[in-house]
Formats: sequence, C-alpha cells, structure tokens
Amino acid sequence: MTRLSRTVLQLAMTAAVTATMVGCGDDELTDPNIAGGDIRGSVNSEGLDRTFILHIPPGNDPDAPSPLIIVFHGNTMTGAGMQDLTEFRRFTDEHGFMVIYPDGIDGGWSIGCDCTTADHLGISDVKLIEALLANVPSSFAIDLDRVYMAGFSLGGTFAQVAGCELGGRIAAVASVGSSLPTRLQDDCQLQAPLPILYMLGTEDPLLPYSDGTANFLSAPATLAHWASFNGCQGDPEEVTEPDLDPDDLTRVRFERFSDCAGGSEATLYTVEGGGHTWPKGQRPLGLDLGVVSQDVWASEVITEFFLRH
Repeated sequence: MTRLSRTVLQLAMTAAVTATMVGCGDDELTDPNIAGGDIRGSVNSEGLDRTFILHIPPGNDPDAPSPLIIVFHGNTMTGAGMQDLTEFRRFTDEHGFMVIYPDGIDGGWSIGCDCTTADHLGISDVKLIEALLANVPSSFAIDLDRVYMAGFSLGGTFAQVAGCELGGRIAAVASVGSSLPTRLQDDCQLQAPLPILYMLGTEDPLLPYSDGTANFLSAPATLAHWASFNGCQGDPEEVTEPDLDPDDLTRVRFERFSDCAGGSEATLYTVEGGGHTWPKGQRPLGLDLGVVSQDVWASEVITEFFLRH
C-alpha cells in the first residue's frame, strides 16, 4: 500500500445517464412543487444506480432557480451521515439553497489513487456529479451558475479534485479536514480563478497542519498556492474569532485573500487545538480524532462563503 493509500484510508475523511430519479417511496422525482424536506433519489451513472439525498428548503419556489450545494461525506460515511454531521439546513434554508448529499461507492470517492473502491473499479465520481447536474434540473429549478461543493476529509479531497475537473461549472469549493493534494498543484487545469476555503485543525492526527504529508500540502502552503493561482494581491485579512467556549480549548482564526482575480478568494480557517473534525459537528462514526471546536460552526462559515460567490 502506498503512502497516499495509507493517508487517504485513514482520513475520516459514474456516463450513461437516465432521467429516472426515485423520490420517497415509489414516487418519481418529477414534481417540483414541494414545500421543503428531504427526498431520497437515485441517478444512473456508468451503469450504476447512485443514491443521494436531496434537501429542499421550505417555501421553495419552483419558478425561481435555486443555488445548489453538493456535499461529500468522509471515508466510510454516507450521505445521510454527512447530513446529520453538518446540519447545513440550519443555515442554507433561509437563503433558498438546495443541498445534495450523494453516497460514495463503499463509503469512498474516486480521487485518482489506488486506495478507494471507486478508483479500483475505474468509476468516476465526477461523472456522477455531471449526471446529477444533468438530471436534477429536469425536476427542480437549479441555478447552474451557482453550484457549490463542500466536503469533509476524503470528501474534502474529492471536492477539490472535482472542482479542478469541472472547471467553470463550479462557483466555489470548501474543504474541511483535507488540504491540497500535491498532484493538483500541476494537474489542476482550471482556466479561471476558483474561490476556495479550507478549515483545518492544528492537532489533526491524520493530516499534519504545518508539515503536510508526501501527498498533501501543509495548510500554509495550501493557502499560498491558491492565493497565487487566484491572482490575489497584498496581504490577507487576519481575524481571530471570539472564544465562545473556553472549555473546548480551541481558538479559531482565519486568513482571507479577497483582492483576487475575477472576484475570487482564498481563505484558510485554522482551528488551533482542533482535530480531524467538523467544527460544532458530532464526531463522525463516533471516532475520537481530536477536539471538536465549539467556537464556529463549519456549516455556517461555508454557507456565508458560498453566499459571497
């Protein structure tokens, strides 16, 4: 097993498309007039029925295109587990976001390594995203200029991979618990700046904050890469968030480059004392991967970031 395999497997962190999506029970996902709630659906990608949860905000207007967030779970998790972990609806409903939580193959995503089932089988999860974007708008009005991606751990790695491969179709990307994979330094062939946000803990036991690994850049190097790629000018804004819960022994600060080409940005949230966790979320799979900060809610930070772009 390669070092990349070991790192990614630790991280608690497909294109013939059909238009059939199954909603709750035996109802087909064809009626956009839904007042809000969750629909369990599936879409065919590369001959596989890929499942997902689609969250629709209350008061959804079928005639007004909605922004869309696609959220990728960590390794061995599910879309439902990621929905429970993040509770995005607390912050996205009021802004009219639809949110999709897809399920990976055997709990993982294709990131271009030999360490996930999808990669072993030659399955492209980027094609899954393309299938979702081709089919969901046939039932619900989606603003395809406002499609965002977020992920945790392995899902955060995949969000970056997909953001690079899908180019201008993705408005912004947020990654929690995963810095930039080293191969994307050269392999990311974006033709335009990409607004991007990272949230990483200094005491992450799986991904060293200051040193990175052979296959993942350190947090500071990740920020520097995107500041350069996005053509950012000057020094970043630096802010330390209020210590709302002194008992959690964390402090959160962020560095934000906002004077960037095309109105983009590059932002790093550093959770001092934080682990491989989703701030204010529960521990995924019940694993103890370090401290969960209570000073900020990652889902709120990410929603506000997407609203800026």
